[in-house]
Amino acid sequence: MEIKIIKQELNIRISESITIYLAQLLTHLDNSTKKLKRTDEKWKTIEGILNLVSSTQQPFFLILPEIAVPASYVKNITDFIKNTFPPNTVTILGIELIQLTECKEIIDTLSITREETTDILKNNHKDRIVNPCLIIVKQDDKQCSYFLQFKITHSKFQGSLDEVENLLPSDYIYHFTAQHLNFLPLICSDFFNMPIGLYKKIIDKIDYEILKNGEPLDFIFNIQYNPSPDNQLFIHSLNRIYDDGYKCHRNLCTVFLNSILQGEKKGGLSKILFYKGHKLPE
Repeated sequence: MEIKIIKQELNIRISESITIYLAQLLTHLDNSTKKLKRTDEKWKTIEGILNLVSSTQQPFFLILPEIAVPASYVKNITDFIKNTFPPNTVTILGIELIQLTECKEIIDTLSITREETTDILKNNHKDRIVNPCLIIVKQDDKQCSYFLQFKITHSKFQGSLDEVENLLPSDYIYHFTAQHLNFLPLICSDFFNMPIGLYKKIIDKIDYEILKNGEPLDFIFNIQYNPSPDNQLFIHSLNRIYDDGYKCHRNLCTVFLNSILQGEKKGGLSKILFYKGHKLPE
């Protein structure tokens, strides 16, 4: 399976700085279904966050962790963004684990017709499960664009997700580009895993095809549901892109946004990371 990096140009205008809101949410999963529990309560929390960030008229990112958003409330969120958010904003949502039938409902509701998305879902059984990330871009013309990116690899570090079967792997990631802004999202263990049948990790592909090709990349946003956020595998992949001796990382910022997990699994420990020699403007 070959992993594609799909370059997607966005019509958003950013000046010299941008605000980033990271919502490190508490996530409760049902032990048997692996679906989110207390979805009405979770929606109220998310609605409060939407109200908070929409009070500004400046460009911003809003990011929620992996499997943190109830699928039943995606329409509420996208309607809120469409009607209330200022232009030039990007929202990244980790939607809970859903079956293909539920995913197709979201695709139909948002009128997503992108070939890479529909190709993943077609010819697969309706009971297959996907781990989706929804990227919502409210562009400079106030129109919203929607992109679905699915998790590529399954990880043994996903705690209570170990028992999930039928996870349908994806074969693409997005590289979003705009004036003064370039970023890509990754879902949890895709940051360090090597897809079955490939000879290099996903992060190596990003390094070779973007950074070492001289293409700009300002942010990697890694959303997580992860009981081991400081695992050495994340550190190993960070070293591969930041300490390679070529200084191709330039001003790359890596953001790890993790859920707070129920019980004793903890999670959390979200991070914003730069190269050790990078100096932030005062």
